Amino acid sequence: MAKQHVALTRKMVEEAIYIDIEKRIDDKIPALIGEFSDGRYRCRITDKHLFKLAYGRATVCADINTYLNSLLDRSLTSGRKLVAFSEFELGHLKALLPHRIDDLDRMYVNANSVVKRFFNRERRDTMARLRKENEENQGRYSRKVGLKEYLRLPDVGYHYPRSLQRHFKGAGNTLKILRKQLERKECYIELSDDARMQWRYLVKYNRHDCAGMHHLMTYVNGHRRPVRDPKISGSQAIL
Repeated sequence: MAKQHVALTRKMVEEAIYIDIEKRIDDKIPALIGEFSDGRYRCRITDKHLFKLAYGRATVCADINTYLNSLLDRSLTSGRKLVAFSEFELGHLKALLPHRIDDLDRMYVNANSVVKRFFNRERRDTMARLRKENEENQGRYSRKVGLKEYLRLPDVGYHYPRSLQRHFKGAGNTLKILRKQLERKECYIELSDDARMQWRYLVKYNRHDCAGMHHLMTYVNGHRRPVRDPKISGSQAIL
């Protein structure tokens, strides 16, 4: 299991590789994996049944094992952390790369753990309000604060598109519709107008998960109190 709290310098946060997986609950292979690194977003379609949806330079097809091994090799060689917003991604990566579990544990960072720790320490009132709002809107057992709730905070300063909030039908539902239509359609252009629009929303949703995660981690780094980590010589570690 990846460490819950990792000492991260500002340089490490800026240079990290941010990833997000989109899939349905029962999918063994992710439908797509988004990556934000070096200030650029890329979407890899990793389910071969969805390869017909690839368009432009930012949305390309990729063999799942080839891409994930390359991603992990890149992380290890450069020392850049792999960052995602839950343990879900880590568990899925381990299932797909069982021979590289030690490497994944070494390089993976759960951004949610880092962000939650910051808000519990430095923004207690805000965290309490977010949890209360979730409880009121979703029930007493839904106090978990997600990435979108953090990104929509005015103080965080991230512009999350209203179009996604209003019109996107969700990743699971969108993937179900796309797969059903692609069984009898030859290419992307033959899909219904709504299916094509929902696919574009899905990629946009994934892009904002990746880029928004980077923005949120940068925000946390810039606002928390630095703590000297003796393991990192000459730098201020962000715990």
